[in-house]
Amino acid sequence: MPLFYSQTDEEITIRQQSIELDNWIEHFEFIGKELNYLSKLIRISQFKNIFNSELLNKKEENNYLLSLFYDFKNKNENVIECMDIPWDMHYVNQHELYREQYLIFIREYRTLKIEILNIL
Repeated sequence: MPLFYSQTDEEITIRQQSIELDNWIEHFEFIGKELNYLSKLIRISQFKNIFNSELLNKKEENNYLLSLFYDFKNKNENVIECMDIPWDMHYVNQHELYREQYLIFIREYRTLKIEILNIL
């Protein structure tokens, strides 16, 4: 009997991707709350009309990506449960595309947030 559990490269990759995906989802959930606070700040400020459409668009994009990432997480959990099938690089490639979407969104969101905070 082995003294330690040996994981395959595929199992390690799936575990790491799962952790990363959970972090992204957590960020989208937090950003959703933060966008609500920013909207409230803008409404009570003298700059009511400046960022309304940008905030609304960013909220919609955040909700869309959150839903998309939840769907991807659910699909990944099914892959983890079926480890007896050959590892498919399709999931790794898809994860990389989601990473890119996440990073683009975060960059754009931070830029918008800084613009709003600079005028308040």
